Amino acid sequence: MKSNISKRILGTLFLISSLATAVSTTFQIVLEYQEAKQDQLRQFETFNRFALTAIRNSVWYVNTKLLSDQLDTSLLNEDFHSIHVLDENKKTISKKTNEIKIRDKLLKEIVLFSPDDDKRVIGFIDVELNQDRVDKMILNNIFRILLINIIKSIFLVFILYSIINRMTGKRLKAIYDQITDKNNRSDLDLQKNFKLGSDSKINDEITEIEKALSDYSNQINFLVNNLAKSAKSNSQLAEVGIFAAGVAHEINNPLAIIKGNADLMLRRMANRNLDNEMKSIDRIIYGCDRISKIVTATKNLVRQENIKEVSDHLLSDVVDELLLLTRSRLLENQIHLIHKIEDSQLVFTGSRIQLSQALVNLMNNSIDAIKNSTDKWIKIEISMNQNHEIVISFTDSGSGIPTDIAEKIFIPFFTTKPVGSGTGLGLSLTHSLVQSNQGQISLNMKSPHTQFLLVFPPKKKLHAAA
Repeated sequence: MKSNISKRILGTLFLISSLATAVSTTFQIVLEYQEAKQDQLRQFETFNRFALTAIRNSVWYVNTKLLSDQLDTSLLNEDFHSIHVLDENKKTISKKTNEIKIRDKLLKEIVLFSPDDDKRVIGFIDVELNQDRVDKMILNNIFRILLINIIKSIFLVFILYSIINRMTGKRLKAIYDQITDKNNRSDLDLQKNFKLGSDSKINDEITEIEKALSDYSNQINFLVNNLAKSAKSNSQLAEVGIFAAGVAHEINNPLAIIKGNADLMLRRMANRNLDNEMKSIDRIIYGCDRISKIVTATKNLVRQENIKEVSDHLLSDVVDELLLLTRSRLLENQIHLIHKIEDSQLVFTGSRIQLSQALVNLMNNSIDAIKNSTDKWIKIEISMNQNHEIVISFTDSGSGIPTDIAEKIFIPFFTTKPVGSGTGLGLSLTHSLVQSNQGQISLNMKSPHTQFLLVFPPKKKLHAAA
């Protein structure tokens, strides 16, 4: 697919996951920061609850040494940066500070009251809390939180991708692939239907799309099949129309011979001069045989009964029949025909009617293509290759077919002729007829001229006695 649905699903999931990871990480960091600050405040409350009474008594009894020891002990807690004890007049009694320098601190003040009078202020304690420690701890945790969230996110993305791709991506791609499959349109097998939704165990919107497309496919195939049959008949009628003028011309010639010899015989019989009667009769018989061949060849070309009947046929006879049917068009357009058969006893086993139709289609295509050229010739060569396959080389004086057009020439209804000048079925029918006889037809792009190669499986020679 030009825009792969699976990649788009994966990309969307990664985008959503990235946003979710960012939000989740931020939320967790905020929570941890608040929790760290609360923990620091709990440490302060613990100090306030357990150390305050001892410090107050040391201040009340002016025991500075004991007070100094008490402050040293309290500063062992890393959350405290400094403890400053003052009297009621805000004069320093004792002060202890950690040697570590910090940039961010929080000042908390505690009021000391007299042991015997809880309303009399005897001093103050200023405690500086180490905020840098909280910030450093959060900074260290950011990478841990982010790494964990990324791993979780990637794992979740691939799980969701597998589920979504199975439910939607693969099914949509299957629909796309079958709709765009060129193999469904490159030959005359128009009975191919899209097999959509047949294996689906999920009943959802995509299933409904599959069923609808399958129904439309069946209807389209039915219409296209009928259209192809109609177009094929029209194409054959068009071929018959082309031959009609040639057949009439070919028949007129032997009829003129018959009439002339018959008149001559009447005059001689009237004069009782019978010396040359046998020669005239021979000419009449020859003319009748020629008419019979032309009529038989035309009838074989257009008849439908026994069209697939398989039997052995001399290729020389098939070529003679082809020349008989196309001679008038070749003469009319002044096209020189060259035909060469390596062995006159080479045999084609298959449908003679189908092979004749294929060769006639190629001949008519060549005539139409080169009839306005200055150098006009068509060459038919029949031989057997090293694999004992029969090879029919059909070449005309044209300069070849461009690559972009060559890729489409066997597609039904494709034509480069002006509107009304062709059905677009000539080469596609030829392709189908050749394949029906287990053969292959291809355009030789290496040839300097327009050359089609027809290759059929190995056949036995037909002995002269046959």
